[in-house]
Amino acid sequence: MANQLIIRIYPHQPGMDPDLVSWVVAGADGHCSEIYQGSLDEVTPQLQGNKVVVIVPGNDIFLTTVSIPTKNKKRLLTALPYALEDQLVSDVEDLHFAVGDQLENDEVACAVVERKKMDEWTGRLQQFGIQADFIIPDILSLPVDDVSWTLLAEDSEVLMRTGKQSGYSIEVENTESYLRMLLEENSDQAPERLYLFKIDGATEFFPDLSELGIEIKEDNSGNSLLPLVTGMDLNNTINLLQGDYSRREQMGKVWRPWLPAAAMLAGMIVLQLVMTTTDYFQLKSKSDALKVQIKQTYLSAFPDTKNIVNPRVQMERKLKALRGGSGQDRSSALGLITSAAPIDKATPGLVVRSVRYKEGKLDVDLIIKDLQALDKLKQQLITQAGMSVEIVSANSRNNQVESRLKLRSAGS
Repeated sequence: MANQLIIRIYPHQPGMDPDLVSWVVAGADGHCSEIYQGSLDEVTPQLQGNKVVVIVPGNDIFLTTVSIPTKNKKRLLTALPYALEDQLVSDVEDLHFAVGDQLENDEVACAVVERKKMDEWTGRLQQFGIQADFIIPDILSLPVDDVSWTLLAEDSEVLMRTGKQSGYSIEVENTESYLRMLLEENSDQAPERLYLFKIDGATEFFPDLSELGIEIKEDNSGNSLLPLVTGMDLNNTINLLQGDYSRREQMGKVWRPWLPAAAMLAGMIVLQLVMTTTDYFQLKSKSDALKVQIKQTYLSAFPDTKNIVNPRVQMERKLKALRGGSGQDRSSALGLITSAAPIDKATPGLVVRSVRYKEGKLDVDLIIKDLQALDKLKQQLITQAGMSVEIVSANSRNNQVESRLKLRSAGS
């Protein structure tokens, strides 16, 4: 079995060199060499003969599960965007989806990341001739077992792994409240203990978790890559190199332009010219027939039309007029979430627990630091997002407020 060259790409932090990475070579027996920090050009001498595993920031990745009644991986990747569309703010065309293990009840673990992030990571690697065999979230590199959760605290961020292919990236100050929420939601499957790795810089601001009523095993480590390497199990993670980013597809992009032999190229060009000429006349005939059909369809839909210049454009304008405009429906689930998301993100200490949509209304369960912050959030949603906001409930508990808001588009 080949050694593994493990490279960690860090999340962007103020004051941190954006090109900084850590790396280590792990032997087939699990033994690790010295951990290094530097730039990717210093990593390239370690490539020879090693399997390359790249760990990327989990705060850029959405880990979830979805129910899809098929075990075919290709069909899963095709169906995932539509199955998760209502949970996502970004357009599915801008996102990359990767599938993990099949779970119970036809559910499958999956990861969602923006394509521009995947392009950024793979582009940085390719710039230095690094071809990754695995790209995995840092959350799913932490140690895990059936009765424990694992936390890695560094700087202002905490990585939390709650299962073989599940976990979260949260802010340090929200750690205690988020853990309480997760323990309540998973009371029937609560962990027996928490493994907590604290990296230098996180200890000063990390909250006291002793009141959670659960055993905590703490390790104040000096390097954040070490727990990720020792806990890594490539059989219990999600490799993001799937679909358009699979190794086969990436290698194809590199070699495909060079495959045709020079001797065959001339013959192919001649053949292509003949085929293009034939295709041109065939397509022109089909195009003329299609234009006549489009015009007839338009006239059947709008028989009072006297002047037809461009039936396709005219049809689009008519349909927009019938729909009352071309803007996004603000009362839809996506419209409401899109309107509220910037304000929610800018509210300090806000944790969204759940979101439910029904008949033009969005019920949001959240945790916020106090009633004043809740009232301010309500006013911002009304004035800035143009929403109608109803505070259904608000209960103070443990120096914070648990509340449910009912949101809908103003005037609906």
